[in-house]
Amino acid sequence: KPFRQSMVKLAEQLFPVESYPQATLAELGADHPIFEVVTDKWNKQPKLHGMSNGSRIVFLLSDDYLCADWQENNTDADAFKLAMNLLFYTIDLGELDGKYATYLPNTPAVPQRDATLSVARVRFNSGENMVHDWDVGKLAWQRYAPYLRHTTGCSLTEVEPVALDPAKIPEANLLHVSGRGRFSLSPEEQTAMKKYVETGGTILVDAYAGSDLFADSAKQQLTAIFGELEPLPNSHELVAGGFSGGNLLTKGIRYKLAGSRALRAADLSTREQHLQVVFHEGRPAVIFSDLDLTSAVSGIRVFECKGYKPDTAMKIVGNLATYLLAER
Repeated sequence: KPFRQSMVKLAEQLFPVESYPQATLAELGADHPIFEVVTDKWNKQPKLHGMSNGSRIVFLLSDDYLCADWQENNTDADAFKLAMNLLFYTIDLGELDGKYATYLPNTPAVPQRDATLSVARVRFNSGENMVHDWDVGKLAWQRYAPYLRHTTGCSLTEVEPVALDPAKIPEANLLHVSGRGRFSLSPEEQTAMKKYVETGGTILVDAYAGSDLFADSAKQQLTAIFGELEPLPNSHELVAGGFSGGNLLTKGIRYKLAGSRALRAADLSTREQHLQVVFHEGRPAVIFSDLDLTSAVSGIRVFECKGYKPDTAMKIVGNLATYLLAER
């Protein structure tokens, strides 16, 4: 009991309620994905308490004593079944990275070009329960920059995150918005977003981990500002990738398990991209994805994620980046 109490206290210290009001240590239901990653029969299903950051479990506390069965190699015990489930939940049904693992393609690096993409993430308010939601993609662009340089020779600069202000138009080539909670903009922020597009800027919006709450509210906001979004046709240059450093996005598109299930449930193809866009003066000025790109590009594995697999997400973001830098 003293050890368990100390772990509860540790969780509260790691995720203080004033900064993470939505993160509470709660008992996991019997149907939680951790228990269903690998289908198996439990003799006595372990009791677990978990803390979620809104998309995945980040702190896990067992009510039962598991180590004895592991140490005694009692492979028929529920503790071993749970260990297997935890492994595959953590690595999202993938593989453990080796010591020399890299996410860069196994191809020679492209010669460096004199072209730089500037990206700014947008600060927005998701309410009191998710005060840090705007910052969920903080790892994405710093991790993506080496990939862009390797595959296209272009550089990437992430400038300071910006608040949408009609009086100050961001100078970045690309604004990025991603989150998990409800996305809502004030009338002034809506005006600022529209001004940014009208002055030549491009906006990428995606639902982190495929959050339905963010996707639905973000699409509603974008529609209110720009009008109806439309599917990005496969014939468009952004998909065909005929420019320097571009990728063909009509072949080899891959989705994570939850993403594939969501597409099949909606009777949509799992073999092509499903981006939606707003065209302004003939160019795709707003790119929206209700399927995750950000966590995949960030290298964060989320088993429940409705989104593209990392290699596909990298190609989609790569096409957007090199499209914006292409000489026409």
